[in-house]
Amino acid sequence: MGQYLPNQGAPFTATSVAASDGTQLQVVTSGFAIPDYDYVAVTYPLTTQEVYEFKTGGVAGTTVGTITVNYVDATKADILNVART
Repeated sequence: MGQYLPNQGAPFTATSVAASDGTQLQVVTSGFAIPDYDYVAVTYPLTTQEVYEFKTGGVAGTTVGTITVNYVDATKADILNVART
């Protein structure tokens, strides 16, 4: 997995999340203005994509934000882009 290296003074907060295979992922949230949440659902719709869905009220709660990470290829060594919806 690639490494998150913020610019000096960048207003980002990275949160470490354990993936189902035991690896640690870094999820950057504050720079994307995600409101308060108490649950994160992670899906892998493509071999080159990860979708993080932030919710309030647990697994069946209301989605307050989504971050989609697209990688250059299936190795996930390099990020192509990141979008918040």
